[in-house]
Amino acid sequence: MFFLNCQKGQSFIEILVALGVFVVIASVLGFLILDSYSTGQLARQLSQANFLAREGLEAVTSIRDNNWDDLVVGSRGLAISENRWVFQGTEENLAVQLKEGVRRIIIEDIGDDRKKIISQVSWQFTDGRPQLVQLVTYLTNWQKISLPPQGYCSGSPNPCGRFENQAGCINHDGCFWTEAHCQGTCTPCSQLKRGQCRQQDGCSWFLFCYGNCVPCNTYLDRDSCRSQLGCSWRSAVCEGTPTPCENYTSESECTAQTRCRWTMF
Repeated sequence: MFFLNCQKGQSFIEILVALGVFVVIASVLGFLILDSYSTGQLARQLSQANFLAREGLEAVTSIRDNNWDDLVVGSRGLAISENRWVFQGTEENLAVQLKEGVRRIIIEDIGDDRKKIISQVSWQFTDGRPQLVQLVTYLTNWQKISLPPQGYCSGSPNPCGRFENQAGCINHDGCFWTEAHCQGTCTPCSQLKRGQCRQQDGCSWFLFCYGNCVPCNTYLDRDSCRSQLGCSWRSAVCEGTPTPCENYTSESECTAQTRCRWTMF
């Protein structure tokens, strides 16, 4: 009988040990599953927050293009009115996208016609675990530039006395035909308009590229960055100094650069 009682006691202890091991393994597996789920959830929310922060920067750029004076220093919320981005209030409620989500656009002055733009998205991942994504860009008042004339006339006009026939003489501004001679003083090239310039011997009409290039760090994706001469994409950031608009000598090069414009007629 004693031997049988010992066997029963030993079996009971083995069951308890096995049960304890099972509980430990189950707890570890449960923790790993929950942790994996939590990490996946956070990654998805971070991706969404980054998208909303980038959208905020794009919205401010759109507002800048419509009216630079709307970029008033302080904290701003965003809204859409008549299919256009506008500022509204001091922050924007993003609770539909993220738990207790809020987007703030913070505008700071950093010099004449230059602003620092901070797009912040904050939310609660879990109770007591707040999250924040913040992106920064810099904007300039590209519209505040002295637009040059639409092309210009340059050169040195031939003297009126060189024209030996009436037709050639009277086609040149400042010249007149009298007593079988061309007389007068040719109008300087710089004073001529396009049509007159092309008719005036010795004058040429020139085209050029003008504008104010967007800083490289404004571009948030590789393709847009690389499309601008002088900018390069490194470590997920657009760096460099854009080539000035006036350096481009062809229309295709000029118009391929953001904010550069080719003179039109």
